[in-house]
Amino acid sequence: MAVFNLLLVVFPFFCLSITSLAADTIRVNQSIRDGERETLISANGTFELGFFSPELSSNRYIGIWYKKISPKKVVWVANRNNPINDTNGELLLAEQGNLILMNATKGTVWSTNSPSLATNPTAQLLDTGNLLVQGNGNGNVVWQSFDYPTDTFLPGMKLGINLVTGMNRKLTTWTSINDPSLGDYTFEIDPDGLPEFFLENDSKMVYRTGYWNGITFSGVIFLGPNNPVFTADFVSNEKEISFKYELKNKSVLYRMGVTPDGTIERFICDDPARGWRPYFNVMLDTCDQYKICGAYGSCNIKNSPVCSCMKGFVPKDPNDWEKADWSHGCVQKVPLTCERGEDFLEYPGIKLPETRKAWYDRTIDLKQCKNRCLRNCSCTAYANLDVRDGGSGCILWFGELNDIREYEENGQTIYVRMAASEIEAFKLSKGNKSLKTIIIPITTCGGIFGICLGIFLIMRMKKLNKKGSTQQDVEEEEDNNERGKGDLEVPLFDFQTISIATNNFSLQNKLGQGGFGAVYKVSLSKKKQFL
Repeated sequence: MAVFNLLLVVFPFFCLSITSLAADTIRVNQSIRDGERETLISANGTFELGFFSPELSSNRYIGIWYKKISPKKVVWVANRNNPINDTNGELLLAEQGNLILMNATKGTVWSTNSPSLATNPTAQLLDTGNLLVQGNGNGNVVWQSFDYPTDTFLPGMKLGINLVTGMNRKLTTWTSINDPSLGDYTFEIDPDGLPEFFLENDSKMVYRTGYWNGITFSGVIFLGPNNPVFTADFVSNEKEISFKYELKNKSVLYRMGVTPDGTIERFICDDPARGWRPYFNVMLDTCDQYKICGAYGSCNIKNSPVCSCMKGFVPKDPNDWEKADWSHGCVQKVPLTCERGEDFLEYPGIKLPETRKAWYDRTIDLKQCKNRCLRNCSCTAYANLDVRDGGSGCILWFGELNDIREYEENGQTIYVRMAASEIEAFKLSKGNKSLKTIIIPITTCGGIFGICLGIFLIMRMKKLNKKGSTQQDVEEEEDNNERGKGDLEVPLFDFQTISIATNNFSLQNKLGQGGFGAVYKVSLSKKKQFL
């Protein structure tokens, strides 16, 4: 009986021990040990945290990955620059709320190093993939992995800058698929001018999203309220500049990341058994390469070559341009001199130029925006800031316009400053085009009318000739009867007779002019007159 009671006591503790290995939370002085293959698993089983080695590597790292999807996709790495070279690593939650990663000698390899102190802290892996350290049992967050992203942007995560603390949440690529250390590419927001995200390779610009226009980033046309997968949220105020997205369907998994070679990828999974499938890359084509057409150049992926100068501009270096080297860009045919008569040409359906040197005002309309640009000789272009509800606000550009591409739909409109002579030439060419448009249908209609009129006149003349011949036959028959002659041949007259009959070709006898010469009224007898 005693043995039975002992079994009853031991069994519950055994179950508790097994359950704790699959928990989502550790408490003070609890740890996850690599050698014991211990992990944390989020409540719904989507994410797992533990030790791992990349493919073709024996180094050990603490990371978070999708548990149910194969192959393993790691979305966050703690000690990415400081691997452990054996399986004796241990992740410990210390008394003041710091997570500490130790090696076999208990030396610190990595830690959260949180400045905030916590009482009774816990570390919990959430269903979002966020590792959260909370204190005081009241949900006070002292540290979270979402503030320190690696190469993956998850739903609910923020990218951007905390203007109060200076924290910059950005993506940084792995060095290679086998090495999670800091790579060459970063994807982060630039707060200068009008904020937008840039992909950089060792400080060299590779791609930019465009600024947030109220619905989407001007160069990321798949975002917006009609997106079927997620909702987007952009914040820009005195405290932060950030962007995040949330899934509309929580049963779907979605991630965005930057590969070691600088490709921005997006994947979706609606069935873990089927794995990930691509869901549109952010960089769609060649035209998304930063400044591929140079200053004042515009890229259209459906054209060949893809680059062309904007209206009113010509290649700066024609020889290089013909060789498909567009890096020098374009210049205005007629340079701006800030003279009277300068105005703006409209360019619709584009990704607006880079905005790091732009100025903006949310309170004025497009007409006020134009006037403000005209008053500043350094202002080269203007546009609406917000495209919602017909447009509002103002953006002004100063200096060159860079990184422009054309879209068939969902593009924006910019107004570019041009010299007075160019404006007049454009108006004239536009007028000539309209005139041609009017003349062509008028000429066509006139031609058709002329043909119809010609056919009518020919038919009319045939009818009159037939009638005239019949009348002439009757008259000739009467005349022949008088003379007792049956000769029906047409009479011939010599020149003297005709001269006398027309009164020496008097103008008073002239009736008109025909295709074969003048037509006169003649008198051959006292009885009759002939034409």
